[in-house]
Amino acid sequence: MAVFVYGVYTTEIDSTRPKGTVCPNCEAVHQIGVHKVIDVIHLMYVPIIPTRIETFAYCNSCGYEFTFKRMNKSEKKVWNPFKSRKRVPIWYFSGPLILLFGMLYWGYSRYKNEELMLERLQNGNQQQIIEYQMEDGSFSTMKTVKINSDSVWLFYNTYQVQDYRDIDRINGENLYSLDTVKVGTEYIKELIHNGNVEMIYSQ
Repeated sequence: MAVFVYGVYTTEIDSTRPKGTVCPNCEAVHQIGVHKVIDVIHLMYVPIIPTRIETFAYCNSCGYEFTFKRMNKSEKKVWNPFKSRKRVPIWYFSGPLILLFGMLYWGYSRYKNEELMLERLQNGNQQQIIEYQMEDGSFSTMKTVKINSDSVWLFYNTYQVQDYRDIDRINGENLYSLDTVKVGTEYIKELIHNGNVEMIYSQ
């Protein structure tokens, strides 16, 4: 049995048989059915977004079919009262909704992670390890020795790795420079805000 992971399917969202209709082909009365259909891009049959929304009428007496959007002005004036007014259910727009909620969740998660790192930086512990990404894309660490509201005194690690998963390989005590460097706390906060800091933890 074939399973279609993605594609387009057509579904009917409204079907009525309004009174007062006259078939323009065979002139049968009350035999016109009005249908509203949509073509939907799907992923595992979960609707992502509609690609076509169309209302058409079908005569049950002679089989004549016509679409509302192809009518001329005079025909539309006659047939518009019978056109389906039903709105497309919101779940057929799952794609944009999932994308929106995903972006909101990503933004919230990033905000909470940034907040957590700032809290660790300012929790009173003077000796911490900051794992961060350098300008060239490699990763290294800084070891803080003193922190106040304006400045951070630290030792830079003299080594770096290309893959963050290897960061533990350069965390030895003897791998840091002997020169203390003073930077503004705003510099560290900017690294955190830009997503360059991977982790802050106490020694």
